Amino acid sequence: MKYDKTKKILLIEMTKELSSAFSIECKNSDYSFISVYSEKSAFDALLMTSFHAALLHMQSRNDHTLSLCNTLRKKYNFPILILSRFDDINTKVSAFEAGANDYIVKPFSLHELFARIKNLITIWNGNINTEAEITCGNLSLNPCTKTTCFFDTHVFLTCKEFYLLHYFMIHPNIILTRSHLIHSVWDPALISTSNIVDVTVGKIRKKLNAVNEFNNLQTIRGMGYIFKM
Repeated sequence: MKYDKTKKILLIEMTKELSSAFSIECKNSDYSFISVYSEKSAFDALLMTSFHAALLHMQSRNDHTLSLCNTLRKKYNFPILILSRFDDINTKVSAFEAGANDYIVKPFSLHELFARIKNLITIWNGNINTEAEITCGNLSLNPCTKTTCFFDTHVFLTCKEFYLLHYFMIHPNIILTRSHLIHSVWDPALISTSNIVDVTVGKIRKKLNAVNEFNNLQTIRGMGYIFKM
């Protein structure tokens, strides 16, 4: 597995065991990790160098990790991933509302974690060719001609339907909250509680399902949507 070079990752409040595992994995990758064990140490590190991403370890259900996540989101321009042993919807929703870009539940594979980190950094830095035709199975979108084909059948989508589906497809396998989608595809001034995302997703599903079964775009209850590729 090949990783981008010189990508610096800040590990915050990890256990010694997790830090050790990252150190071992780091020898086989081109990422560099810096571990800090307190909020103060995290901000000290951020004063000394810039990072490409931050990993926060949620060890208990309290406001501390989420508060720190929220502060990092407001002050720094990098993606944030939370590692946690809590798999309930409420905790996950709270993490995304605090500004997390991804959330992974322990135990997890380091191989998967590194893939998530790479994907987050790529998306965050905009290293995606949004003009290239994108294909997933029998579904293809052409941004230049704004055309959509599903099982070799042309499907008419409105501009917003096309842009939303395209946004999902260039950000695959990551949960995207409704608030994030509103800010990215519509107008950030829109009220985040608007149901415009749900309505548009429903229309996309209806049009594609009219051609053939379409299950890639999945609802994550209480959180948002994920496009499975």
